[in-house]
Amino acid sequence: MNMSNKFELEGRGSMRLGCNVRDAGQAEVVIQHNMDYIEMNLCRLMEMPEEDFAAFAARIEDAPIKIEVFNLLLPLDGSIPIVGENVSEIQYRKYFSRAFPRAAKMGAKLMVFGSARARAVPEGYPQEKARAQLVTFLRCLMEYAEQYDITVVIEPVCSREVENDTIKTVPDAVKLAKEVAHPMLFALCDYYHMYYENEPMSDIVQAGSWIRHAHISCADEARSYPALDDGFEYAPFFGALRKIGYDGRLSLECFDMNIDKGITQSMPVFKKFLYEEKI
Repeated sequence: MNMSNKFELEGRGSMRLGCNVRDAGQAEVVIQHNMDYIEMNLCRLMEMPEEDFAAFAARIEDAPIKIEVFNLLLPLDGSIPIVGENVSEIQYRKYFSRAFPRAAKMGAKLMVFGSARARAVPEGYPQEKARAQLVTFLRCLMEYAEQYDITVVIEPVCSREVENDTIKTVPDAVKLAKEVAHPMLFALCDYYHMYYENEPMSDIVQAGSWIRHAHISCADEARSYPALDDGFEYAPFFGALRKIGYDGRLSLECFDMNIDKGITQSMPVFKKFLYEEKI
């Protein structure tokens, strides 16, 4: 396995680098690459039988890095709607009562609230009612987050992914966070979603300290790992993060299953934009 060196990124300040995974095998690759942390799909963690989860938790307990970030909070099958006629607060509270203890055991410090399909407004459904349901859901989510000392960030999702989701841009996420008004609720910026929403990187600068997490991937059809020669301009994204003095986590969130190759491919991007270009 080709291991990256934390080396190369001396001078990047206190920004920390991680990679998103779907399962225990992929997490092992991130550990071997000596990254700063792991990000994982919470819904995948919740699908694990108890015996598998216990074994995975034991491995992470012994590992030098933890699963500090979770995304995809809700089941992918749409079984826990949060907007529309079939919403049940009892249902999602029951899910949280199982999910948060599992996440905390793995080292969770932050959760990403994307789940755009779950929060998408059904056709013909009143927008005001959908917004109220979304705020109610987030306030419930924050009860559990506060109990486990986990920060939550709202992820904007571009129209290319989910057309009828109402949180498409960084300003949308910040506005919702302000509406919910919880001191542990913030926003996320994601290069891929900003690219496809034609969103200016100045939105990151305007959001300032509301940005508490960031995602990056190539904006190609396959959502590959970024590379210096992939034809995409990453400098404005990193420049905006520098302008706000961002010192949080930055995760590779890519769909290519070859994580080993992907992390290795991405390291020159981090070296260039987190170190060389700010000298």
